[in-house]
Amino acid sequence: MSRLDLEIDNIQEFFRNQFQNDCPSWSQVLLVEAISSYYENGKYKLPRSALLTKEEYKARFEILLSTCTWINFNALGIFQNSLVINLEYPRDRKIHNNKDMVAINLSGPCLISLNNPQLEWNLANKITLI
Repeated sequence: MSRLDLEIDNIQEFFRNQFQNDCPSWSQVLLVEAISSYYENGKYKLPRSALLTKEEYKARFEILLSTCTWINFNALGIFQNSLVINLEYPRDRKIHNNKDMVAINLSGPCLISLNNPQLEWNLANKITLI
């Protein structure tokens, strides 16, 4: 199992276990790099081509593991029956040989509000494909 497979499994398992009653189902996972999108007027704007399956992203992830000290996996929510994970990493990167030492940080959807501690999973009105 690749490190990307492992981290995707970790984030899916965490949300399914911790939020059993409030966690929707999804049919696949799509990955997008934070640098490929921008946030404007309450919506993520990104090119359709920036949403990649884990198979499409594996080679890129291996490069990141060789050049980053940390990578954030932020599960944004569900868009078109897919769990969308936004990946953030440092801009300053240097080649290193410590792939196993790269810190992977997991986070998830925003809360609906501070008064309503439910996760906002539905991205239907929060993503615009450009």
